[in-house]
Amino acid sequence: MSSSLRPQVLSAYRKLLLASRVAFGKGTERDLVTAKFIKEAFLANSAETDPKKIQEMVKGAGMAEEIFRKKVYTYEETDTPGTLRLIYREEQTIDLRKNTCCKSK
Repeated sequence: MSSSLRPQVLSAYRKLLLASRVAFGKGTERDLVTAKFIKEAFLANSAETDPKKIQEMVKGAGMAEEIFRKKVYTYEETDTPGTLRLIYREEQTIDLRKNTCCKSK
């Protein structure tokens, strides 16, 4: 990876991990599986040296982060066996400096 693109890649990685944590709830099974998938995807592409391809992947990570923030539905089990309740999560604004989030207005 080009050293000039390294900060962008690391920032995209952190944003994606935090957005998935917010979307699925920190420490949940879905969060852990998603974090593992994200890590594996970034590691699989760590040898890439073409700046255009790296920029494209960073852009893709940004799109995925936006999906986590805006379009994630989660579910919870209900008292009735075999039924789930779908939960829509409002768009989240993520503050990377504080590692927190809040609902957007």
